[in-house]
This record gives sequence, C-alpha cells and structure tokens, in this order.
Amino acid sequence: MDLKTCESNWDELIPSILFAYRTLKQESIKYTPFYLVHDREVQLLIDIEFQDQEQNLNPIENFEKSLNRRISALKGIFIDTQIINHRNIQHAQEFQRNRQQNLKKAQTYEVNDIILLYDSAK
Repeated sequence: MDLKTCESNWDELIPSILFAYRTLKQESIKYTPFYLVHDREVQLLIDIEFQDQEQNLNPIENFEKSLNRRISALKGIFIDTQIINHRNIQHAQEFQRNRQQNLKKAQTYEVNDIILLYDSAK
C-alpha cells in the first residue's frame, strides 16, 4: 500500500505505523522499544489464542509452579536486559562517534590542484 492510494485517510494509518515501529527490533539497542518500556514483548490476540489452546492440552500443570517459573525468568531477563542494553548503547555511541570523526575529516584543495570530476547523470 502506498500513500497515493490513501491520500485522504493517511492519518488513520498512524497507529498501525507506530505499532510496527515499536515492535521492530532496533539495530542500536537490539531490543524493541515496546520491550524497553513495558519489560515484555507484545502479545497479539493470535498468540493468546495459541497459548490458551496449549494450556487446555496441559491442564495438570498447576498455577503456582507456573507463576514461580515466570517470576524467576523475569528476574533473570530483567537484569540481563539492563546489562546487555547498556553495552549495546555504548557500542552504538562509539560507532556513531567514529563515524562522525570520519565525516569531519574534510578534503582540502588548493588552486590548480588536479581533481577527478564525476558526472553522476551519465
């Protein structure tokens, strides 16, 4: 779908676009923005439906055991996420710093220097 087909109702697409952005893994931090804000990944309705079907297949598993396992997993994930997120941000900042330093190194030319002219139109 391109914007030419929905010029009159482009504003109705904003929630879908924001949802897509917030649920995509970002290159610099290696997590989705949704995960960093809510400390969990998005659960779609289809995911919940499949999860309910799996629970109906295993009714013997009790609630307390499941809850303890989930709490332990969340504690470990939260601490690991903070450490990894900090490391990823430092790596991204270093990469951006190096890139910025490379861009600052401008080439200087003197009068009568021989240069190569590139015509991108050809």
